[in-house]
Amino acid sequence: MLKKIISIFLVWRILLFIPLFFGNFFLSYRNGFYYTSVAHYTQPWNPTLHFLLSPWANFDGVYYLLITSSGYTVNAGFFPLFPMSIHFVSSLFGNISYFAPLQFFTGLLLSNIYFV
Repeated sequence: MLKKIISIFLVWRILLFIPLFFGNFFLSYRNGFYYTSVAHYTQPWNPTLHFLLSPWANFDGVYYLLITSSGYTVNAGFFPLFPMSIHFVSSLFGNISYFAPLQFFTGLLLSNIYFV
């Protein structure tokens, strides 16, 4: 049973790369809504800006990373368990900085674990 769940999960995640690939080339952000992109907050050299990685943290992911870094300063409409778990796990591996790749990859890992 567990093997079937993990295989369905992996196939689902691999298939999600198809719209990410095409969306990168054919869809752009609306004017004035760049704040929903993780690229708006990170440095140009950040490894999370690859077009196959950055969509995993856009829109609500940006808010979760903001809450993880600086608490509820922008939008209190998100439940605290996910940002707290990102903060806790990423603090085990190093110093937490604003929109650090460590937070991004910790959030990506935790969201996939929670999904399974």
